[in-house]
Amino acid sequence: MAAGLGMPASGMERGAAADFLAHPLVEAWLKLMAAGELANYKLPSAPDRIVPAGMLARVLSSAVAGALVSSYLTFDARIAAIRRHGQTATGLVEDALVLAATRRIMQGVRARR
Repeated sequence: MAAGLGMPASGMERGAAADFLAHPLVEAWLKLMAAGELANYKLPSAPDRIVPAGMLARVLSSAVAGALVSSYLTFDARIAAIRRHGQTATGLVEDALVLAATRRIMQGVRARR
């Protein structure tokens, strides 16, 4: 089991993402983050949402949530690609797609400046 979290070691067995999300420690952490988000912005002393520290926290928590959701949604396609083309080729294509998407996003950001 990976990292003692109840996940299969390879992480490729069906249901691994759901098993990970259902783990009591992960579930408690996600609930704590959601409660903190809800409570923090209700306080009169809460800074604006665009304060750098608050933005950094939101970006990091969004990145984690996005990674979990995208991993779960693309799991079947990834496993099918690995079975058909092998893990190395599939990983290289994934990396190329991420780099291309990042480049395109950054071009859009620069164009708006």
